[in-house]
Amino acid sequence: MRIGIMTFWTTKGNYGTILQCYALQKYLINIGHDAFLIRYDLHLDEDGRSKKKIPLKYLNPVKIFEYIIRRLWFKFNVSRENRRNFDIFKEKYLKKTENIYSFSDLVNDPPDADVYITGSDQVWNFKDSLIFEKQRRAYLLDFGKKEIKRLAVAVSFGHKRIDKDILLDCASLMRHFNHISVREKSGIDICKEIGIQNVELIVDPVLLLTKEHYFSLYSNNVTISFKRPYCLVYLLKNTINFPFSKIKKYAKKQGLDIIYITANFLYDTHRKYFATIEEWLCLIDNAECVLTNSFHGTVFSLIFQKKFGVFPLSSAFEGWNERFYSLFEQFGIKDGFIKDDTIISLGNDINWDNISKNIEKWRTHTMSILKGNL
Repeated sequence: MRIGIMTFWTTKGNYGTILQCYALQKYLINIGHDAFLIRYDLHLDEDGRSKKKIPLKYLNPVKIFEYIIRRLWFKFNVSRENRRNFDIFKEKYLKKTENIYSFSDLVNDPPDADVYITGSDQVWNFKDSLIFEKQRRAYLLDFGKKEIKRLAVAVSFGHKRIDKDILLDCASLMRHFNHISVREKSGIDICKEIGIQNVELIVDPVLLLTKEHYFSLYSNNVTISFKRPYCLVYLLKNTINFPFSKIKKYAKKQGLDIIYITANFLYDTHRKYFATIEEWLCLIDNAECVLTNSFHGTVFSLIFQKKFGVFPLSSAFEGWNERFYSLFEQFGIKDGFIKDDTIISLGNDINWDNISKNIEKWRTHTMSILKGNL
């Protein structure tokens, strides 16, 4: 079957985003389907943003100078992002549509397919503004012929609860899906709120591929020499209440260097490494431990059996911790969160034999769900 996949792909710095896209497509191709990425770019649908008036306080010379400095700092760091070579990886490994679509393009000239899939990642993290209506409709597959099968695969709502009005606004399109599977247990309850039953819990697509596959992906493409054992720190621009100085203190006490990688435009003054996707996999595989606030950073730590600790998200991102709670429950991890300043208990309670068995169990379950609904 010809399968069009709607998921996030435009990032130039989020490793998990690209690898979940790659893994789902790779798995579907491996089982005999013609799977491809539908290159929908949500940024093409941002023209409807309201033009806000600039407050007078920002027109003074000091504010203007601060703005210019921030923009120059941002521009400098964006140029460094290109070292990651995400576009090269996409070109090499992703089969994709020739066109890049806005939502209007998808409605007026939809890509030909037997099946449309939305997912994985937080494609159903619905925003609370009409500004994002087109993006919501796009990832709810509100385009193409009605007879095309529509599947939601390992979709994430991002939060434990969704605003009731937004959920009701999306309900009719969600009911048109032939099958919905979610990445977090709470997603089942969210669907039940609007009367959608038979929603199934599966794992993120990156777990459809084995540790050996990811090793083969980087082993012929990466030449990194490791002079000393190191701790890999991988942080997204999601708020955590843990100063970097305490990470340095932990690494020094353990006799470890720090290799620091960021994503989602997190910029600071600490020395960081702008890894390619293959290098990122290699660095996780060879680390003594991984400290992260990333869902996929955590999942790949499990795949490569690395001691890990998760910094819980705070402030506006606190609801996103639901991803970790669900993951820990699925894999029998008592508590993967870092809760103290010393990080001394890192990975002490993880039974890697059980983790391997759970990965295989959930991988088999997820494959069964996918095959049964295609």
